[in-house]
Amino acid sequence: MNPMPVEMYLMGLDAAHGLLEDLGFAKRPHPQGTGSSLYLLGEEAVLHSTGIWYRGVLYHRPKERFYRASLPPYPPEVHPGAEPLPFPQASPTCSPSSASTRPGWRPCAGRGGDDS
Repeated sequence: MNPMPVEMYLMGLDAAHGLLEDLGFAKRPHPQGTGSSLYLLGEEAVLHSTGIWYRGVLYHRPKERFYRASLPPYPPEVHPGAEPLPFPQASPTCSPSSASTRPGWRPCAGRGGDDS
């Protein structure tokens, strides 16, 4: 079972209540000028209503797929050279965290399952 739709929903609630900025995210308009804003956490993470990109791994919500991808383009688009990742390979990279409102929350854990 893919828990990321729940994670995306929780991040949407955090965004709607202005909590992401309190956690260090910067709200920016989408570069294409349409749709939902982007939330940037330095150069490590980008959140959008249709996906989350973290350290080179993109979770694309409309297709419920993971990709190894570069930015730009920003969600909802997926880079044409993006490499699809099977869920078991991507899950250690993007493990869900229902504690998205906790200080120090990170959208995904590091590749080794830790935060380093």
